[in-house]
Amino acid sequence: MNNWNSRKLLILIISIQIAVWGLIGLNSLGINLVVIYQITFFIYVTFVPGLLILGIMKIRGLSFVETFLFTIGLSLAIGMLIGFVSTYFYPFVGISQPLSKIPLIISYSVFDILLIILNFIYLEKNNSVKKKINVISSSNEGLPIVLYLFIIIILSILGPLLLQYFNNNIIQIILILIIGFFSILVAFKRIPSKYYLIGIFTLSLALLYHTSLISTHIWGADIHHEYYLANSILEHGFWDPHIYDNTNAMLSIGILASIYSILMNLNIVWLFKVIYPFVFSLVPVGLYFVYEKQSNQKIAFFSCFFFISFFAFYSVMPGLARQEIAEFFLTLMLVLMVSKNIDRFNKTILLIIFGCCLVVSHYGTSYIFLFSMILAWLIAFSPISKKLKINTNSMSLLKSMYPLILIVFAMFWYIYISNASVFETAVKLGNNIFNSLSEMLSPTTSQAMDIALAKLPYLQSIERYLHLATQSFILIGIVKVLYEDRKGVSKINDEFKVFSLSSFTIALAGVILPFFASAMNSDRLYGITLLFLAPFCIKGLLTCIEALNAIFKSFQTTIDIKNSWILISIFFTIYFIFNSSLIYEVFQQPKIGRFALNNNVDFAVVNSRELRGIRWLKDNCVNNEKYADVYRGSVVLGITKNIREINISDIQNVKCNDDVIFLGTYNLKNQKILVRESWNTIKYVKKPIFQYKLNEIYYNDGSSILLVDGEKN
Repeated sequence: MNNWNSRKLLILIISIQIAVWGLIGLNSLGINLVVIYQITFFIYVTFVPGLLILGIMKIRGLSFVETFLFTIGLSLAIGMLIGFVSTYFYPFVGISQPLSKIPLIISYSVFDILLIILNFIYLEKNNSVKKKINVISSSNEGLPIVLYLFIIIILSILGPLLLQYFNNNIIQIILILIIGFFSILVAFKRIPSKYYLIGIFTLSLALLYHTSLISTHIWGADIHHEYYLANSILEHGFWDPHIYDNTNAMLSIGILASIYSILMNLNIVWLFKVIYPFVFSLVPVGLYFVYEKQSNQKIAFFSCFFFISFFAFYSVMPGLARQEIAEFFLTLMLVLMVSKNIDRFNKTILLIIFGCCLVVSHYGTSYIFLFSMILAWLIAFSPISKKLKINTNSMSLLKSMYPLILIVFAMFWYIYISNASVFETAVKLGNNIFNSLSEMLSPTTSQAMDIALAKLPYLQSIERYLHLATQSFILIGIVKVLYEDRKGVSKINDEFKVFSLSSFTIALAGVILPFFASAMNSDRLYGITLLFLAPFCIKGLLTCIEALNAIFKSFQTTIDIKNSWILISIFFTIYFIFNSSLIYEVFQQPKIGRFALNNNVDFAVVNSRELRGIRWLKDNCVNNEKYADVYRGSVVLGITKNIREINISDIQNVKCNDDVIFLGTYNLKNQKILVRESWNTIKYVKKPIFQYKLNEIYYNDGSSILLVDGEKN
């Protein structure tokens, strides 16, 4: 990217502001420039506020990656702040719907104009903001690589469409193979290092889109409740901070989603399927910057490839909108941790902003980070830090009052917003863990231990060993880095190091402590710890290869460094193939992630016929007690709110004349429902026999609604 002169940048921002006013005027006249409207407002909300704030902060010497990420982070923070302040301020001046188009346009316009004026005031004579990136070459040399990456993005969009409308997964399979092959090309040096960063971004976005775009509706579990809350706020034009609900306390859903949807004229469904995954795809971009600063480009690439290969990145996270935003803010804090181009004052300001945004984005991620920060502080300022040769003088997060500020803010927010529902959840979890300490390492109380010890089919057992291998490599990598510290040759940032040690401790706690991992699911917990631990896996692999070389040396043969990277790329390609569920699809074996490769696999995803049935249920069964199985129940919850998940006892207890049961395509085709046996156990019941007769009151060849008539079978 060329150097930007600050004055020209401000003129561009003013032009965007004028374009926004023009599009609003045209829209009021009934002229809707579709696509242009959405793109303009996306840029306006996502980039303009952040660029203006960075201009005021006068931070010089930032890399392109830092500037790009901080711009988006600050813009999202400003969006949540504007929505929050508007909720409390506008009702006092007679505006009862602060979260509606005109009040939001006024708020953004006033805020941006003030920042533009301040930027002109602080503008220096020869001021320029350098944003250099050596990713796309102007020569023809890089054209095949750029085309390769472009094809990956196109396939990630076409693949879900072909699967959805023609039940053909060939493009999805080709996409997975091409993504896996990219890492092998890197190992063979067919991809120059200057393309690693854009490559990681492309692979990340493609993996997210190949799952998030799998249907015309959102899929997953938590996201349906997020969808319901966001739509409720859109309907009322107001966010009520007093509703007793954990998700309602998160501004990443209640405020940010509403702002994007209102200003972009975009349905919440497509916001969650397109915009939020885009933001989340920037997490590996930030991680690449963090890892490269502490190692080299190869280690940084394969660390990020490992991170995005883990199935939770693309098979779980697109169904958790608030956690996607939270992990983005956490990544920005890691970037600040290793950045050397920002003075201490500005770094502290940015850390406070992004830390507070993390707190109001997702309680689970923030609780884990706060716990990790406390453990990291104990490690850094304990006698063991001297043995590890940890220098606390250069630390950004741990040495100042920052931990106390963030903890106090989190306590305040979680106690006083949503009637302390988030705080009470944490207290209940702590109480459950404390009362069950005698059951440590028990599969009945530890979700992670249950997964580790469960009897699994052959392919799932192989995948489990692959995960155990990567975790072993992480441990070896940590030991290796600590050994290098003793010799004074480690390049790992001291603050990042102690956070990594605390993250590894938290990962262990997920296995040992009862109910700890299951509070947010072990895969999500492990995914968060990988933000810190991923590079240690690569370090561990390289250490193992060095050890093999020491053994092979006596046989007068060794593995050179080039072959080491080839071995690493092959290992992670296999790891990725298993995590992506491709191998399960080939051998027709069960796996949750297969929903992105096979329409007939059961999951919390619905087709258009099921959506019509759910909407009929909402409109015509308002006062009925509604039932659905585990997967259908989560989807219905996002549209009708009032729904009960069928469990084993309900098969005999559904008896009221007004009770209705929703069945989806999978239920009808396979004549079975997925029910919950216990807190961590679900199973299919074939042709369930209910105690009372059921009359079909709705059917559309893809969904059915049954009404209990009160007469026993």
